[in-house]
Order: sequence, then C-alpha cells, then structure tokens
Amino acid sequence: MTHVILDAMGSDNAPGIEVNGALAALSEYPDLKLTLVGREEEIRNALSKTGNASPDRLLTEPAS
Repeated sequence: MTHVILDAMGSDNAPGIEVNGALAALSEYPDLKLTLVGREEEIRNALSKTGNASPDRLLTEPAS
C-alpha cells in the first residue's frame, strides 16, 4: 500500500479542493492511503460535506 501525505491547506479554496481530490484518488487507486495535514476541524467539515466523513484509507493530521 502506498501512503501519501497531502497538505490540505495548500490552495486558496482549501480544504475543499484537496478533500475532493483525495477522495477521487482513493476511489481510483485501491492500494492508496492518504493523510490530509492541516486545520483538522476545517478538513473534517469538508469531508462531512462529501458524505464520506471517515473513509478507512483517509487519515487527518492536525497542523496550523
């Protein structure tokens, strides 16, 4: 399994764009595991809007 760590706060529209991209990558690559790093509450809010609040291969790591 490949594990990728992604800066979830890296764009002007973060973290929505990054969360959507992460979920798309997870659906495309079954052997992928992702960790989204950034403001955890914002990441979790973005995830909850997608209906996939806690996919089993997507982790979050708080950072400011």
